[in-house]
Amino acid sequence: MMATSSSSSASSSTASMNTIWLEKHRPQTLDDIVGNQDFIHQLDVIRRDPSRMTNFMLCGPPGVGKTTCIHALAKQTLGEEMYKTAVLEMNASDERGIDVVRDTIHSFARTKYNNLPPGCSKIVILDEVDSMTTSAQQALRVIMEEYGMHTKFALACNISSKVIEALQSRCAILRFGKVKESEVEARLRKIIALEKVECTDDGVKALSFIANGDLRIGINGLQSAHAGFGLVNRENVYRVCDVPNPVVVNQSLQCVIKQRPDIAFSKLNTLVEKGYAIEHVLQVLGRCIKSYDCPEFQKLEFLRLLADANCNAVLGCRSAIQLDCLVTRMSMVTDQGLAGG
Repeated sequence: MMATSSSSSASSSTASMNTIWLEKHRPQTLDDIVGNQDFIHQLDVIRRDPSRMTNFMLCGPPGVGKTTCIHALAKQTLGEEMYKTAVLEMNASDERGIDVVRDTIHSFARTKYNNLPPGCSKIVILDEVDSMTTSAQQALRVIMEEYGMHTKFALACNISSKVIEALQSRCAILRFGKVKESEVEARLRKIIALEKVECTDDGVKALSFIANGDLRIGINGLQSAHAGFGLVNRENVYRVCDVPNPVVVNQSLQCVIKQRPDIAFSKLNTLVEKGYAIEHVLQVLGRCIKSYDCPEFQKLEFLRLLADANCNAVLGCRSAIQLDCLVTRMSMVTDQGLAGG
């Protein structure tokens, strides 16, 4: 009996690891979605009265729940069975041409469904619509006009300026922001409890840091660290997630404050020598500066200098001299602050 129980437990654990947690723990209802609660409340009004459904354009960074909330709304208004047939989802970055719009989307939009719940419409979900060609977007506009009474469109994009004005004007625009760190941590702790993951507090905070408002990165990082090391702590998270170690970056910032630019540069340059792009190191440095306990004027000046260095890096000046120059200038700001104090 003990052998059977042990075998069953091992089999269950293997099955859990073979399942992508991102899909396994995807919210199924609007109430289960974290972040951007103002917009979720707007969609919940439509859930209670589906006749208010309109065309939506959901803008914002990846991993904040844009398409997830539309899927949840569709499931709750249409029901599980009708959701399978009355919802068309496409990734516009894969199928971005005008032929797809004219054939697949047009065919779905003109098809009639007589057994939809009262007040409900068919729904077309187009992810990454900002990747569609201009001609395809123009063709989509025509279909939205022609079949708008019976088919509603939910367009998700990262950059709204890449979507033509004719489409934007036909949609209610919801601009999603990044998920707060506290909300990311809360969702990760919920998954940790459900999956019985051995995880430390600093491991959760590290996952929240590398997620940077993208819940998908946090959940994938959690599963990867659990699969690779068993114990999810800060060290293992930074080992499995390909980002510059914030601990090292914070140490370099401390050296700047202590007027040791040589050591600060050495620590940052170590990250570059490990293969990290200077832009990524600067990005983490910027986040560390924002949360560092130092006078406000220093933070503002540090961030201004960081912006200059990042601009130079984007323009192609990616040598170690950029980092050396940055930490030297930051140390000069610290020195002026001490002299002024």
